[in-house]
Amino acid sequence: MRRNYIYGQSPLLWSPPQAVLGLGSRASSIAIPIYGELKPAVTAISQTADITPVTIYDSVVTVTPDMYGNAVQLSQKVQLISIPDVLRVAAEEVAMNAAESRDYLARSAAVAGTVVGFGGDATARASLSTAATSDGISLAKYFDAVSFLEGTRAPKIPGPGAGFAAIMRKNTVLDTLMDSNIVLVAEYSPGQGPSLLNGEIGTHIAGVRIVESNNAKIFQGAGASASDFMSTTGYGTLATAAAAGSTTLTLSASSKCDVGDYYTVGGQESTTAGEIAHIETIRITGSTGTTPTFIGGDPRGGLLFAHSSGETLYPNFGAYATLFMGADALLGCYTNEDGLGPDGIIYPPEQTGMLRQFTNVAWKGFWGFGRVSEGRLYRLEHVCSRQVVGK
Repeated sequence: MRRNYIYGQSPLLWSPPQAVLGLGSRASSIAIPIYGELKPAVTAISQTADITPVTIYDSVVTVTPDMYGNAVQLSQKVQLISIPDVLRVAAEEVAMNAAESRDYLARSAAVAGTVVGFGGDATARASLSTAATSDGISLAKYFDAVSFLEGTRAPKIPGPGAGFAAIMRKNTVLDTLMDSNIVLVAEYSPGQGPSLLNGEIGTHIAGVRIVESNNAKIFQGAGASASDFMSTTGYGTLATAAAAGSTTLTLSASSKCDVGDYYTVGGQESTTAGEIAHIETIRITGSTGTTPTFIGGDPRGGLLFAHSSGETLYPNFGAYATLFMGADALLGCYTNEDGLGPDGIIYPPEQTGMLRQFTNVAWKGFWGFGRVSEGRLYRLEHVCSRQVVGK
């Protein structure tokens, strides 16, 4: 599971002893104190009077953990007739789901930080666009992030670079390569390799270690109207509900989608700093009036989620959230009871039912995540010159 953690990996995530629950240390919410540094003493002490003590600055991070889990149930008949071994497939999928779920919770806490910058000359998420002055990522934006984290004295990550990392999508990496250099991990000096982060591909010239992941946050359809990517009039709404996995939409009578258009289905992540589930982006592949075909983010090429009748297709840019952070930026809590631990537990297959004809594969975790300090994370919201389908 740990090989799949991005936001929730060490040393980006910190779990002090107070964050580990167990017998004699149980709570519905955990308040963990964080202490600041003392200011330098620049005045010589008196030789006739005692000094005046100062107060150590402290703050409290409150984390509320909860129980999470998922399970797959297979019938005996399905196992007997399936090629390949469907039980093995289910076990692998359940393990991956556990890791992704835990990292999703860490991401939700991370991207809800209050410190945010915008690409180009944009001043808000809703105005992000590639039109005129592109609001993409640039060399200057890397320096802005590093300067902020240096100024707040954010704890640094041991290893190559200036001690900071940036979690981003492949499209952001591609845009970065258009105006910056990246020292790839294969070019690191001897001795730097053991401290590699999950997903790390290299170090930007600003000293930022680049972590590439498809789990990096995109605020779907939250930017400006993408007139240079798609038709912005007549795209319409869903006339009927669409099931997960669907590759065709039924739109309102006035709708018109062109081949190559990208649309967000399920809403716009325009007001929240965190997460909205069940929003995704599709690319139109066939224009047949009100029943266009498309490619989605599902492994079969369809929709990831089910969508209700009346939902609107939004022709807006996605706002990519590249997150710059140092060590101990996030705080994670968990319990050691019931064999759970920091990674939760994946249960061995268990036969159930009066005839023992069902096999269950399941996982369970007890986790909570929070931001240690707003000064340890810098979120850059920007557009990319290439769109992406899915979530």
